[in-house]
Amino acid sequence: MTRFIAWFGTARGSLVLLWLIWLAPRLLLAFSTVIPSSDAAWYFDRAREMSEGLGYRDHGGPTAYWPPGWPLTMTVLFRIFGVSTLVVALFNLLCNAVSAWVMQDLARRIGHSVLAGRIALLLIALYPNNAFYVPLAMTECFYTALLLGMVAFAFVELRRRLREKARLIDWWMLPYGIAAYVSAIAVVFSGQSRFHYPVMPFAAMVCGWLVVWWADQGSRQKE
Repeated sequence: MTRFIAWFGTARGSLVLLWLIWLAPRLLLAFSTVIPSSDAAWYFDRAREMSEGLGYRDHGGPTAYWPPGWPLTMTVLFRIFGVSTLVVALFNLLCNAVSAWVMQDLARRIGHSVLAGRIALLLIALYPNNAFYVPLAMTECFYTALLLGMVAFAFVELRRRLREKARLIDWWMLPYGIAAYVSAIAVVFSGQSRFHYPVMPFAAMVCGWLVVWWADQGSRQKE
């Protein structure tokens, strides 16, 4: 068992195996035939209409009821690659790859261990929902990548500023404030009671702060 753990935590072959375990089911699902339904169908249809120059509509008329972020993202993809569920699936696959890499890297930094990072990658590779959302025109893969990216940026920037004894509150917090503002406006004008939308950017920043504190505590203990 000790030899296996040592191999798992150090060998390049184990890392390749982990990424293959992560990739195989997601790639298979990405090329599966999926007909958008429910929320996915609404997002897909709005993106298709915008890619055809019809604007952001609902029931045949212009709308600002729902935040357009995800349909706009798909619109860009459709204009470049054409309207297809496969295009969405491959983009979701890319977003999931970014999420998996960020989670592996954060776990490695927090745990001060390559093994911790690989365990994190294994857990996300075996998580069914992370795979089954790949072929769906839903927000989860894209927004998870954005959220983890915000956490990673907060981690790196806060840690750098702590080491240099620089001001913690500065320009780098501007994207978080903009994201919170846009999310709050969307909640107010869409009539949706989705309190977690404006809270998510602040949650990302707080998570970044906590992992920096945790990682620094581990460094001091080792010293």
